[in-house]
Amino acid sequence: MNAEYLTMAEIEKKYPNEWVLIDRPKTNRSQRVLGGYVAMHSPDREEFDRRLDEHPEVIDGAILYTGEPSPDEIWLLNL
Repeated sequence: MNAEYLTMAEIEKKYPNEWVLIDRPKTNRSQRVLGGYVAMHSPDREEFDRRLDEHPEVIDGAILYTGEPSPDEIWLLNL
């Protein structure tokens, strides 16, 4: 993978409203992702999930959505 390191602000700007797989994420003490190397991205969650197996090289990774959560997702997060 020849991706360059991006900050979360750069990832959110480059991939708005998309699911992103971040390889080797840099985090703060609260485990909030500060940046990393984007291995894959997609606006469609089902497509994203199907393609996860295409990236076995990502051992230490994070999956994030760069948009606002839907009302259903907010409800689930509050459980």
